Amino acid sequence: MMDSRVWQTVGEFTNISSDRRVGLLCEPDEDIELFARPVDAVVIFVTAVCILAANALNFAVLATTPSLCNVHGYLLTALTAGGFCLGCLAASTVYPVWAGCWPYDETTCVVSAYFASALTIFNAFVINLLNVERYIAICHPLWYTAWVTKTRISGAVCVSLFVSFTPLIPLMITDKLKYVFIGSGYICIAKARDAENLTLSLVFACVVTIPSFVIVVMTGFAMLRRLSRRSHQLRRLFGSVGMGVQSGRSTMQRRNARLLVVSVLIIIIYVICWIPLTVINMIHKSRTSRLSGETPALLLSLWLAVFVSPMCNTVIYLFTMDVFKERIKSLLVAFFRKVCGIHCKSDSKRNTQNDFVLSETTLRSDYTSGYPKAL
Repeated sequence: MMDSRVWQTVGEFTNISSDRRVGLLCEPDEDIELFARPVDAVVIFVTAVCILAANALNFAVLATTPSLCNVHGYLLTALTAGGFCLGCLAASTVYPVWAGCWPYDETTCVVSAYFASALTIFNAFVINLLNVERYIAICHPLWYTAWVTKTRISGAVCVSLFVSFTPLIPLMITDKLKYVFIGSGYICIAKARDAENLTLSLVFACVVTIPSFVIVVMTGFAMLRRLSRRSHQLRRLFGSVGMGVQSGRSTMQRRNARLLVVSVLIIIIYVICWIPLTVINMIHKSRTSRLSGETPALLLSLWLAVFVSPMCNTVIYLFTMDVFKERIKSLLVAFFRKVCGIHCKSDSKRNTQNDFVLSETTLRSDYTSGYPKAL
C-alpha cells in the first residue's frame, strides 16, 4: 500500500493522459519501458554531466591553485560543493525518465526533494556572500582585510548550511511537508495548493528571497557605480600621457571591465535562479483551480535553479579570471597528455615487440641462408 502523502498520480497536477503511469511508483511485477522518452533522457543526462564535470573541474582547480586558497576561494569551494551535489541529484533523475515512473522508494523521493530544496537555498546564500565579498573588495578595499577574514567567511558558510538544512527537518518529521513525484519534471517537489506549504513559501520569501534579492541588487549597482566612476577617473588621469602609462591604464581598464562583468553576471544569475522560482511557486500554491498550464512553468523554473546555480561560478570565473582559466587549460593539457602517454606507451611497446619478432625472424632467415645448400 503506497503512502498517499508521497505518491499521487501526476494527472492531478497535469494533463498527462492516464494511460501512462508517470508519477507512480513502479510496480514490481511490471515490465519497465526503458527509453520511453529518449529526448528528455538525453537532455537531463547532458545537464547532469555538464554540472558534474564543471564542478569536478572547479574542485581540481581550487585544490591545486595556491593563489585561490584564500577567502574568495573558500566561497568558490562552498558553491562548487553545493553545485556538485545538485548535479548528483540531477543524475539520479535520468533513470526515472527511462522507466516512465518512479523506480525508487518513498524515502528516496522525500530525501531527494529535501536535499534539492536545501542545496538550492545554500547556493543562494553563498551567492549572496560572494556578492557581499566582491562589494567590499571593490567599494571598500582598505577595509577588506579587516572585515573579510577566513574565520568570518567559514562561520558564514557554516551558518548558511545550518539555515538551509535544519529548518526543514522538523517539518519533515512531523509530516508538515508533503511531497509528490511530478512525472513530467522527473523530480519530487512539495505538494501544491496546501495552506501550510503556502505559509512556508511566504515565510521563505520574506526571510530569504526578498532580503537576498535586495542585497544582490544594491551591492551590484553599488559596484557598477564605483567601477564606472573609477573608469571615468582613469580616463581623466591618463588622458594625454606616454605609452608606458597608457599600458598601465589599459591593464586597469581590463581589470575594471572584468569586475564589471562579474557584478552583472551575479545579478543576472540570481534573478534567473530565484525570482521566477519564487513567484511561480507562490502562484502555483495559491491557486485553487487545477490548471495544467502552471506545471510547465514551475518545472522550468525548478530546472533553471538546478542548472544555473551550480554553473554560475564556472561561467563567471572561466571568462573573467586569468588564473582560473590558465589552471583549467594546464589541467586539461596534463590530463590529455597523460592519456595520450599511456596510449602511446602501449603502442610503442606493441611496436617494439613486433620489431623484435621481425628482427629475430630476419636474423634467422639470414643465418640459415648463409649455409650452402646440400649437395
